[in-house]
Amino acid sequence: MSVRGGVIGSPSAFLVHAPPGASCTVDYRPPDGSQSEPLVLPPAVADATGNLRWIWSIPDKTMPGVAHVTVTCNGRVAQADFPISMPTIE
Repeated sequence: MSVRGGVIGSPSAFLVHAPPGASCTVDYRPPDGSQSEPLVLPPAVADATGNLRWIWSIPDKTMPGVAHVTVTCNGRVAQADFPISMPTIE
């Protein structure tokens, strides 16, 4: 699984490689202390090459820190942590 960290209020993404046609669900957990609503990402099915992608915007009420994602595809589980940071002010 490939996860790209993100900046609060901006898009983030993660990519998963699974068997073609695998049905996958995702569970995203924001960094501790975040007051954002739970993020519900839809299930997905791997394409003919086995790739899946989820893209979402990191809610404004998310705290900086380490977020966690768990992806389950046909009973197999992959987990990853990734950084969430504050936007830079120029």
